[in-house]
Amino acid sequence: MSQSSQLRNAQSISLIQSVTPKGGSILEVSCGNGEVLLALKNNGFEVKGTNYTKHQEVLCLSEIDHEIDLLKGLPYNSGSFDTVVLLDVIEHLQDHDKAISELARVCKNNGHVIIKTPNIMKITSRLQLFLTGFFKQKRAFIGFDVPHEKAFSFHNYPVYLPIFLYQIKSHGLQLTKFIASGYKIKSFFYLFLFFPFILVFTLIKVLFKEKNLKTSTDSRQVIRILTSIPGLCGESWYAIIKKSIRNETQKTTLPIWSDKWEQK
Repeated sequence: MSQSSQLRNAQSISLIQSVTPKGGSILEVSCGNGEVLLALKNNGFEVKGTNYTKHQEVLCLSEIDHEIDLLKGLPYNSGSFDTVVLLDVIEHLQDHDKAISELARVCKNNGHVIIKTPNIMKITSRLQLFLTGFFKQKRAFIGFDVPHEKAFSFHNYPVYLPIFLYQIKSHGLQLTKFIASGYKIKSFFYLFLFFPFILVFTLIKVLFKEKNLKTSTDSRQVIRILTSIPGLCGESWYAIIKKSIRNETQKTTLPIWSDKWEQK
C-alpha cells in the first residue's frame, strides 16, 4: 500500500473513531481489502463490512459479507449500527439518493454516516470543466467500449455538492462536519487568483437568484461549503453526518405537475 493510501486510511480511522461510542458497532459498505475494518476491530469496535466485487488482497475477516449490492438494499435491520461508512464508493453508484437512503436506514438514531469521495467541486476541476467540459477526476474517463455491467468501475457519477446536501437532509441526516483529504499547491495558487470572484458570484447565486434557498437557513451551509478551503482545494472530502430526524415545514412551492395519481 502506498504512503498516501496509508495516510488516507489513518484519517478515515481517526474520523470513524471520533464519532463512534467506545466498543460501538461500525458498518463499512464496500470495504475493499478490509484494512480499515481490521484496525477498528483491533481498537475494540464491533465491525461489519460488505463487498460488491472481489478484491484480490481482501483480508480473511469473517465480518465481511460478500456479493452485497447497496442499491438493492443491505441485509441488515434498520438502526443496526452506530456508524455507517462509505469511502470512495458513491462516485461509482448511479443512484446516490438510494445509496444515502439505505445508509441512513441501517444507522441508529443519533448515529453517524461518514461519506468520502473525490472532490469535483475543487477549483482546478471547475476550471477544467469550464475549458474542456470534463470534470477533473482521479480516474480516466470511461471508454465507450466498456460493457454496461462493468461501467461501475469508473467514476461515472461524481457527487454534485448542492444536490448531495439536499439528499442527506431529505433522508433525516444532518451534516455536522465537512473536511478535506489531500491538498495541492496549485489549488491554493488558483484560490488566490479567483476566490474574490467565487465568493461574490456564489453569494449572488444563492442569496438572490435561487428563490428556494435565499430565504432558507440552508443557504448559509451551501455558501459556507462551496466557498470553503476544503471545498475549493481538497482533493477529496469527507462528510460527517448525524442521523437526526427533524420535522420541518415545507416552504418551497412545487409545480402543479408534481402531483401524482393516487394509488388505489
